[in-house]
Amino acid sequence: MQLTLTLLTMNQIIDIGNTRSKIVLFCDGEPQETVAVASGLCDVVQQMCAKYPVEVIAWSAVGRIPDGFEQLLSAMDCPVVRLEWNTPISFNHKYQTPEGMGADRVAADIAAVAYSPGCNVLVIDAGTCITYDLLWADGPYIGGNIAPGMQMRLQAMHDHTAALPLISAQGPLPDYGHDTDTAMRCGVVWGMRGEIAAEVERYKSLIPNLKVWITGGDELNLAEYVKGEVNVDKYLVARGLNLVCEEYLQRTKIVQ
Repeated sequence: MQLTLTLLTMNQIIDIGNTRSKIVLFCDGEPQETVAVASGLCDVVQQMCAKYPVEVIAWSAVGRIPDGFEQLLSAMDCPVVRLEWNTPISFNHKYQTPEGMGADRVAADIAAVAYSPGCNVLVIDAGTCITYDLLWADGPYIGGNIAPGMQMRLQAMHDHTAALPLISAQGPLPDYGHDTDTAMRCGVVWGMRGEIAAEVERYKSLIPNLKVWITGGDELNLAEYVKGEVNVDKYLVARGLNLVCEEYLQRTKIVQ
């Protein structure tokens, strides 16, 4: 299988987040290799481009762009496409402050719409923040909400009290807390599960024929606590960026 991959052209996807960056290689529409890093992004991008024949690179950033990263991409032998709020995309969004809409949200929305023909769509991304995006069938963006993510909630309890410690999101998770650490962790995790499940039900009552997508928040097992059919895909943002690559290739073929 490894030999086969090296003979096929691939799209390289780079998603620069608030806490880490993900590099995903796609071949024939499916992810083949993934690397997540907190630092050293430029080195990993160079290594993966040397390892595989990359046809197009698509990238987005909601976090700080590492020094030298854009210079590295400008020296690449393949086309490079950056997804930003004003990039021409396959759906119309009516967000009143489009420049404030994170590119990761846009990418996830692109993928969810593409994989949900004929359905209205709710996209939930549980990352540094929890974002909710609603889109009408086949594209037009309705709106969405933003709420604090897990680590942000734990940090806020520590920052705004005199005695509560800063605890890890990882650790024992009983049905209710038995000490300060588990009480804080259970309060955050069980609270988020209930909150997200309630938001899904609320949106379903407002919008018919709603297909629900969840990405991120793997440790929360969110799909278990949401009623009805839920589509969970940890690659949803990367899939959207890969569709940007494919759209670019299609446009260049038409021009040629």
